[in-house]
Amino acid sequence: MLFQVEEGMLARFGDREIHRLLSTWALVYHLEWTARRLLETCLDDGEEGLGAGVDVRHLGPAPLGARVLARAELVRQEPGRFVCRVQAICEGRPLARGTVYQAVLARDRLSEILPAGSHRSGSED
Repeated sequence: MLFQVEEGMLARFGDREIHRLLSTWALVYHLEWTARRLLETCLDDGEEGLGAGVDVRHLGPAPLGARVLARAELVRQEPGRFVCRVQAICEGRPLARGTVYQAVLARDRLSEILPAGSHRSGSED
């Protein structure tokens, strides 16, 4: 997934801008989204994925306007678990690397354990 660093992705806490660089939270968001898109190609009918963990190292800066390539690679799939190695590259430099974990459940089981109204059926991109 290719994305461009925009104003809303910059490092800030509350109203205070820290740097005019890609924030770690926005970077992790895009890496998890990239892994989610890969997961959706592996799910069987009636299955759904839930985020179960993210372990990412933010290795360098990406300024406003930079283009970032986020990649995900399936490294392990077992019953109820999906593990992706993720990385981000900016201008040929490593920007981040890590792992995204997803739990895989039957949709009907998910409906039983989640609060009413917190689960949608089907997947969106």
